[in-house]
Amino acid sequence: MIVDNFIKKQECDKIKNEMLHGDFNWYYCKNSIEGDEKIQPMFQHNFLRDGVKSYKFSLLDSLIEKIKKVKKPSKFLRIKSNMYLKQSKNQSHTPHTDFPDLNKYGTAIYYLTTTNGSTTVGDKVVKDKENRIVFFNGDIKHNANIQTDQPERVVININYE
Repeated sequence: MIVDNFIKKQECDKIKNEMLHGDFNWYYCKNSIEGDEKIQPMFQHNFLRDGVKSYKFSLLDSLIEKIKKVKKPSKFLRIKSNMYLKQSKNQSHTPHTDFPDLNKYGTAIYYLTTTNGSTTVGDKVVKDKENRIVFFNGDIKHNANIQTDQPERVVININYE
């Protein structure tokens, strides 16, 4: 399921501005997927991981509340943001599932930027569009396709039960 204009524009702008221009900690990752030896650099910030919330967790209040209304999750497993920097040629990351040991969970990817990048979900390509969200079963492999047109591509990856 793909939904455009998922939250109010001013809420989307608030999140995006804080993440790109505010006091926001991004952490470099040489490999975008744990255990994958392929170098696929990106920056990430874990809003929620292993039950621990980041100092910026409340920035996502409006997004989380909307997801609760639409999907009614019993709990969130992980919420993290990924930032990819502009590349000179098209590159695709390794297809993967976020929790290979879990059988039943949902994944959502929320787009904060519009770029010529995309996400491949199974055999479908979801184009980057600001304030778009895509929901899919967590057991479907997906991967990032890095942009060549904008300085940064920012998404928020949400996993829930």
